[in-house]
Amino acid sequence: MNNKRRTTEIVGVIVGLILFAVLFVVVLNAYQQEGENRSALTTTGATAETQANRLNISAKVVSIDFNKGEISVRLVISPEGDLASQDGLAVTKDIKITTNSDTKGEVLLKKGQRLSASDITLSLYDGQVSDYPFDSHSAALDLYATTLAEDKSELSVPIQLTFFGSISGVAINAEPDAESNGAYAYIGATITRSSVTKAVAIAIIVFMWLMALTVIALTLSVMLRGRKVELSMFSWLASMMFALVGFRNASPGAPGIGSFMDFISFFWAEILIAGCVVILMVINLRRPIGK
Repeated sequence: MNNKRRTTEIVGVIVGLILFAVLFVVVLNAYQQEGENRSALTTTGATAETQANRLNISAKVVSIDFNKGEISVRLVISPEGDLASQDGLAVTKDIKITTNSDTKGEVLLKKGQRLSASDITLSLYDGQVSDYPFDSHSAALDLYATTLAEDKSELSVPIQLTFFGSISGVAINAEPDAESNGAYAYIGATITRSSVTKAVAIAIIVFMWLMALTVIALTLSVMLRGRKVELSMFSWLASMMFALVGFRNASPGAPGIGSFMDFISFFWAEILIAGCVVILMVINLRRPIGK
């Protein structure tokens, strides 16, 4: 009998290790695919075939702050054709790039001056961070470049805009506007939490409920089955209440307390566990000493 039981235990351990290995590989594969799926790469505006003399502008998402509703984008500008100096590091005429940035409405390129990257800040709209992890936001990048003619009138400068975004825990879907042309470039983006982030947040929600239900089951066992109240129970429950806070904050990219995630799991778990602590304390106080 002991040998049979031991064999069963060994088989159980082996099966458990295999399942864990399979789950580990699946999660790792999902993360690797997530790196590709969350990236956005799109190009709009002038092309080498339509406009040889143009500005190639690469817009890369540097960071996203959902709490502030801001997205930071770095513009790297590279002139082509008659607009580029011999070394390609400067423009041959003064150029003004108008943006829809909240902090930097214009980027000025001086003739002969070495080009450098420019950081701009865009606003996130059509979304609420409190809907985490199912919040969805929108952003737009709007660029228009001009230069002065000899008669001081403004002439448009062709733009080829390439937008790239890849932020950990975030999925970015960017699409060019149909009205984008050689002189005007517009790209709209939809920003959501990545599928891995959503999966982790949902798992945390489920585990918080399971922890709360476990405490409720213990409390019912004391109330209905007469199980003895042990002092170690209070230490365990008290530590669980504080541990839930850290467990909740472990969710990737989680905003401050008060999101959708909290109203469907965290608040309820804290309330239920605290209520069970009170019930167990009252039961313990009402029972005669020594029983």
